[in-house]
Amino acid sequence: MAERSHDLELPRELRPKNAYNLMRLIWTATEWLRAGRPTFRATGVLHDRLVAIKKGGAARRRGRRGGGADPRALDAARAETQLPDRADLPRADALARRIHEEVARRFAANRPGPWGRDAPPTFSVEWSS
Repeated sequence: MAERSHDLELPRELRPKNAYNLMRLIWTATEWLRAGRPTFRATGVLHDRLVAIKKGGAARRRGRRGGGADPRALDAARAETQLPDRADLPRADALARRIHEEVARRFAANRPGPWGRDAPPTFSVEWSS
């Protein structure tokens, strides 16, 4: 192995897109834990910071702090959340099946659009316990 260590790929350098996605993920998870439902629209200071990061104009160190995307806030929200410890798997399964049936219905109707004629191939969903 020692002779082949030079063949290993080095990690990709940090890119603005990675910081942007991480901040969005932390913020979305924090808000979901606090509110009990997902929120995907960033506004205010967070929105401005995300735009700056996406354009490569914000320093990486500053990018993790402020604007509501703080890993410490995520930990605090996790400790105080009212969400259940486990997902309701039968309910999630029922939702996935309804979505799958709707996609199949639209595809069978052969209407144009991403859920009809132009839809990508469907996937199967299986739950295991």
